[in-house]
Amino acid sequence: MPGSKTFFGKYHSKEYINERRHLRGLLGYYIKYIPMSWGVRLGLSSGILTRYGVELTPNVFDATFRMCCEGGYGTFLTSYLVDYEKPFIMLDIGANQGLFSLLAAQNTNCQQVIAFEPVASTFQLLKQNIELNLATSRIKAVQAAVSDHTGQAKIFLSKTHSGGASLSQNTVHSDEKTEEIQTISAQQLDEMITDEIDIVVKLNAEGHEETVIKELIKTSFFPRVQSIFYERDVRWSDPNMLKNLLEEQGFKSFRRVGHEPRLDVLASREPDDI
Repeated sequence: MPGSKTFFGKYHSKEYINERRHLRGLLGYYIKYIPMSWGVRLGLSSGILTRYGVELTPNVFDATFRMCCEGGYGTFLTSYLVDYEKPFIMLDIGANQGLFSLLAAQNTNCQQVIAFEPVASTFQLLKQNIELNLATSRIKAVQAAVSDHTGQAKIFLSKTHSGGASLSQNTVHSDEKTEEIQTISAQQLDEMITDEIDIVVKLNAEGHEETVIKELIKTSFFPRVQSIFYERDVRWSDPNMLKNLLEEQGFKSFRRVGHEPRLDVLASREPDDI
């Protein structure tokens, strides 16, 4: 029959099969977590326990939440934060719903976590999750983005992935909307940190990493920053730019986790063999 090959070809194409798998995966999440969400709303449970051992407020339609629940971020950074052996302060820049802030706060060597999240709806989830895990005394939530000026900025938001929020237009996709947010710069950061101890930074800025790191370098505490865990995506940033910038500041080790085009880097002042 004319057109039959095209018709059946569509439903056996790689794109169609991948789309169906994606939809089935989402359905599985909804079946698994929506009943728990109802339980939370009815007061029958406090939250959803993730594979990382922290509880999160249900947010089942968000890809970031689902990755937290299923252990999708791996164990490299989580182990690093939980096992850090000296007193430290963590700066969680782009904290989202708070997974890494909560994990750092479980380490008795962690004196304080300062969690920056600029998007209003995500910030509310962050605060709820801090309270849910009884961590209000150890985690300070700041509703702002770190940038090169203090004031306002427009951030781009993904409808289905809160972790895709970005101040960089290079990462914008067609399904995104915008929101006005507060930004802070080096002067405000300096006012937040007074303790003379190690600082660990987790940075998730979706294309805004260079701006954030340059602002961190301006602070008086930057010489105490021992490590920076950041995301690198060759689709919108120079893969060597951040490495060169941090090498100039005395960072010697750059351990990569994942695969191109998008991977994570742990930059440390200590060389690998120590």
